[in-house]
Amino acid sequence: MNQVQEHLLKEIEQLLVGNYSQAISEVGQKLVENIVLIRNEEFLSKLEDLLYEAYPEETLKNRKRYDDSDKHSDNILMAKIDEMLAAGEVTEARFAMEDFIRSLDSDFDQYNPKPGQRHLSIFDLVGRFEFLLHEEAGMQLLPTHRDFSKIYQTYAKVLLQANERKEAADAYQQALLWHPYQVAMIYDLAALYLDMDQYGMAYAMILKGLKYSIERSALARGYACLAKFYAGKGDLEAALNFAKISLRWKENEGATDLLESLKEEGLEVEEPLTNKEVAQILQDYKLDQFPSDAALCKLVNMAQAAVELGNMKTARFYFKLYQSLTQDQEVAADAVIANLQRQLNM
Repeated sequence: MNQVQEHLLKEIEQLLVGNYSQAISEVGQKLVENIVLIRNEEFLSKLEDLLYEAYPEETLKNRKRYDDSDKHSDNILMAKIDEMLAAGEVTEARFAMEDFIRSLDSDFDQYNPKPGQRHLSIFDLVGRFEFLLHEEAGMQLLPTHRDFSKIYQTYAKVLLQANERKEAADAYQQALLWHPYQVAMIYDLAALYLDMDQYGMAYAMILKGLKYSIERSALARGYACLAKFYAGKGDLEAALNFAKISLRWKENEGATDLLESLKEEGLEVEEPLTNKEVAQILQDYKLDQFPSDAALCKLVNMAQAAVELGNMKTARFYFKLYQSLTQDQEVAADAVIANLQRQLNM
């Protein structure tokens, strides 16, 4: 990419403010005026990044709309597989999935990332946030044209129904290669390892899930998995404590059911933990960094950046996420969110 193209990108970046439709119209006119300059893969890749940074939600919608029909066809197939599993047609579902995955070889071959690039099946704001937080500075996310993570996740579900647990764990690992920050899937895999009595693998996955958890529901599930881990190891006191910590983040059946079983074992489950007790437990188990200070700061920074770019919906999303995690109901955050809400309703 030459200096003229870099200058054009800077001009385009200055247009990406305010109303999305107006900005895109102006960018489109600029591209038409410079049609010769834009026929360059690196230029188009950087242009896509600029659009995503300025208008992530709208850009994701457009990607879904304009990607070739593969993703739509894949979703139809995944729905059909779910129907087959519900009908007990496990063998047929497995054959269909394995035949489909074999057909993807040519799709995989097209992804040859250069240094500083990663091709991943990340299409959500939380996944994008985790990518920016945990990857090296300057690493470029190049979303795949198909949701390979979802494909392998579905395959794992089929294998579980076929009672092929080791193969299912391998399929989950494949899915996580395409979306390493998908915490729901990380905890699914952790639960599978627990069922297989592979406690070392389970614990590693639980810690990874907690590291990437930035929503209250995800943190609640992580600590519920940890409670189940300690219950399986016979440490009922630790299981009790982590089940209670899980419920402090959010109500969930995993922690509630475990507490009921611990109650039957004669443990006192009604007495809640104090804030001081929770802090001490997390410190003792070296789990007091979830969510990390870096993650909380990044949420605020991304929200503020979205405000500056005029993307109020994204800003509100990140501010609310930060506020839900801190539980401080800070006046500053409240004021910002209220202002964003007014602007969204205008």
